[in-house]
Parts: sequence; structure tokens; C-alpha cells
Amino acid sequence: MDASKTSDEDKIDVLKEPKKSEVTELVNYIKKFKPTKIAIEGFPSWKATEKLKQYKSGAHRNERDERYQLGMRIATELNLDTLYALDSESFSDDLEKLNPEFTEKMFKDFDFKSDDPFHTLVFDWYKEESLLAPKTNLLEMLKLLNNRE
Repeated sequence: MDASKTSDEDKIDVLKEPKKSEVTELVNYIKKFKPTKIAIEGFPSWKATEKLKQYKSGAHRNERDERYQLGMRIATELNLDTLYALDSESFSDDLEKLNPEFTEKMFKDFDFKSDDPFHTLVFDWYKEESLLAPKTNLLEMLKLLNNRE
């Protein structure tokens, strides 16, 4: 549902090697921090804790979604019983709630598919980032994406 999409030929399969082992490596690395709470991207209506209970009983094991492959797997292996679904409306949605008239005026003539230089820069960055996954170890990629630089 994200605005930036990864083409089918650039997608990875976390249920097949080598990415399957890389997910395990990433899970084990995160577990070293001994988290006591785990939040995943999702709205409360996704019912994360309910799905976690299903996961613990064997369901959803072949889902490719990071909420299952990372969040639920780590929560299960650390014997946590709650999974927190957190998400944010977009900035424009928040503005819409605060001041609908202002938001309507602000976005009136904006073309979300425009060739605006900043818009293009951000989408080019997302595209380059998505190309890293097939050719980079997942743990190393996440370390790179989360370093201070």
C-alpha cells in the first residue's frame, strides 16, 4: 500500500535461500537486545495480538510480510504475549483533521505524480534502496540504512 512500489523482478523471497537464512540471522541479532515490547507497522484494526496468538499456534508461518517474519517470530521466540500495531496517518491526513479548509487549499493544484525535483529525489532514493535488498545481506542492509550517516 506504500506509494513507492518494488517491481516483481526486484523483490526478494524471504521463504527461500539465501534470504530465509538472512531473516534468521536478523531475528537472532534483534533478540540480542532482549526487547520486552515489539511494535509493528499496522493499524489497531489489524489485530496484531490476535494474529500473534494464531502465529504461536502455527498459523501464518509462510507469510512473507515482515510483521510475521520478524515481529511475530521475535515475539514468539522471546515468549511475549502482546504485539503492538502502530501506524501514523500521513501528514496530510493529520492536517485534514485539524483544518480541512487549509488542507484543501494547500493541495488544490498539487499533482502527486508530478516531476517536482524533491518528489523525484525521494522516489529515486526509494528505488535505489529497494535495489539493495536482492544483492545485500539483510542484516548488513538494515545496519546501513540505520547508521548515523
